[in-house]
Amino acid sequence: MTIGRQVEGLESTLRLPPLPQAAHRVRLRLQPYVRPGGRPSCQVLEVALNGVPAARLLVEKGWGDYEVRIPRALIRPGPNDLRFRLAYAESPAADGVSSDARLLSVLFNSLQAFSDE
Repeated sequence: MTIGRQVEGLESTLRLPPLPQAAHRVRLRLQPYVRPGGRPSCQVLEVALNGVPAARLLVEKGWGDYEVRIPRALIRPGPNDLRFRLAYAESPAADGVSSDARLLSVLFNSLQAFSDE
C-alpha cells in the first residue's frame, strides 16, 4: 500500500484490514521531518499493534526502509490497529522554511504487511 502521508504530531494510528492469523513482517518506507537547524538527523519511532509494543526504531535522515516483526499472538480476528508514536515533531514555519505551521514528525511513503507462515 502506498501511503504518502505526513504524520502530524507525535502519534498516528492506522487501522489494518483483517490479517491471516500468522506472524507478520511490516515493511515501512519513511523519512523523518528534520528542519534546518533543528534536532539531530534521526527520529525515534515506537510501533505497537492493538496496544502492545512491537518495535522501537531509530529512523535516520532521508528515505529509509524499516521492518517490524509482528508475532502471531498480537494479531486478532477482524481489524487491527497499528499505532506509531514518535519522539518529537517540529513546524517548518518555526524556522521560516515555509508558512506550514503543522507539527511534523515523519513522512510515510509505503507500508507492506507480509505473512511469515
